[in-house]
Amino acid sequence: MSASVLIVDEDAATRQEISHELSRHGFAVETAKCANQARDLVSTRHFDLTLLEADQPGDEGLVLTQWLVEGAGVSVIVLSRRADVPRQVQALELGASDYIGKPFHMLELVARVKNALRVRPSRVGDKGMALRYRFGEWQLDTIRREMSRGGGRTEHLSASELSLLLTFLRQPHQIIRRDILAATMGVRGSSDRSVDALVSKLRRKLEQDPKEPTYIQTVWARGYRFAAPVQELD
Repeated sequence: MSASVLIVDEDAATRQEISHELSRHGFAVETAKCANQARDLVSTRHFDLTLLEADQPGDEGLVLTQWLVEGAGVSVIVLSRRADVPRQVQALELGASDYIGKPFHMLELVARVKNALRVRPSRVGDKGMALRYRFGEWQLDTIRREMSRGGGRTEHLSASELSLLLTFLRQPHQIIRRDILAATMGVRGSSDRSVDALVSKLRRKLEQDPKEPTYIQTVWARGYRFAAPVQELD
């Protein structure tokens, strides 16, 4: 079955151009011109990914991003004319899988859509990859996008947090450079700051003391290392 993509953009010409290109590459596409229309569509049908133009009045685009990721379980790529780093980091912290500045080339957009769909949580179990992991006191369920530990504590992960954590879990005890993490997650531009922000957010959920991390350790001038043994459960 073709992956389903929702395009949310107030500009009709942009919606039509992106829809035509994605349809040409075999995707099932729906479009919406505003956040309310997008919510109505997502509430009544399944989408694998949303391309969301975030330059809407106020913070409506970011609010919708969070709702799509955390409330509806849909991966999001944010499209924006605003290329400032704080805006990019904010979108990624809210769970966006990628952030693409306008204008962009359609071939690049298609490539990033394919990348986001490859790493989305519902596909984690494909190609022999584990669905559940155990590390330290934690157990990760990639389908539910949840980490749980003794005592009943559960932490929900955004799509970008899950992607980052899985990169570490598949390469435990290895130093991973920030640019590698950025490329894996589809982050571009000022990648170091974006990756650092996501690592900090993940640490707050994972570590007993985020200032003295025992799982995700910083290796000065080189990157990060996941320091705990990892067990694939299934």
